[in-house]
Amino acid sequence: MKKMIMSITILMLFLVSCSTPTHETEESVSMEETYKPEDEMYVHEYDRTFYIKNYARLTDEQLDRFKKDIYDAVLYLEERFHDRIDEKKYYISVDVGYKASNADGNSIHYYRYLEGRAGIIHELTHAMLGYQFGGYFTQEGLAVYIQNKYGEFGYPSSDISIHSLMSYFKENNKYIPLETLMNEELVSNFGGKYANEVLQWMAYTEAGSFTEYLIDEYGLEMFMQLYNQPELASKVEEVYKKPLSQLEEEWLNFIKKQSTEEVAKLFEIPYLKDINERLLKSNIHELINTYDWSS
Repeated sequence: MKKMIMSITILMLFLVSCSTPTHETEESVSMEETYKPEDEMYVHEYDRTFYIKNYARLTDEQLDRFKKDIYDAVLYLEERFHDRIDEKKYYISVDVGYKASNADGNSIHYYRYLEGRAGIIHELTHAMLGYQFGGYFTQEGLAVYIQNKYGEFGYPSSDISIHSLMSYFKENNKYIPLETLMNEELVSNFGGKYANEVLQWMAYTEAGSFTEYLIDEYGLEMFMQLYNQPELASKVEEVYKKPLSQLEEEWLNFIKKQSTEEVAKLFEIPYLKDINERLLKSNIHELINTYDWSS
């Protein structure tokens, strides 16, 4: 009889334990309760509103951190470019997937935020300072320049000097002439969803390095006269009173003096290692002229 009572007791305890949520389940429910599908942030110092769609289902804590990242980057841009920023409202989505973050007008799609690969200030630069067809070279050049100065190290050179990576390209005879990069008919080879990865990596690096050289050597105010302008090669001569070829030669002479010692660390990043291997095997001239960007 005692054995039967003991068996029934054990069975009841087992059934109760199976029907009672575990601590882990309670935490999961709690996490669900704190998830906000939408939020907004108002930057009162400059009267800007940011509407956020949380498709990545960030927790409240993660979303607060994301908003703080946006806020800090906005202040950085406002302090330096306030007079050039017109939009009052911005629409941001934190998305799921492995695409590259991108901006379209005053809308920004951020991917891979929790991996630290969203490019917060890079895309804000495009959205807040303008990104129009024809100005690709200066748009990407300035965004790369700003992300590096801000300390948000990422593509194309991580925390390695952009000039060092540019010097590595030149040492390996991998170079795209600036006039080619500024050719509006070839823009889709170097940026956007149809871009060739090798050409895009080179284009971002060259744009970032040349932009940093111009700003450091001649000042930000002069560079901003070029920003987002079509027919850039002729605009360069108008602003700097020198032909593009002369500025290019000055810049490349500066690049020759840059050390490439730390560039090897970049190739510890798997996707950059892969692109670099393809780069070294490529004939860049043929790649530019034969790449079918519509495929």
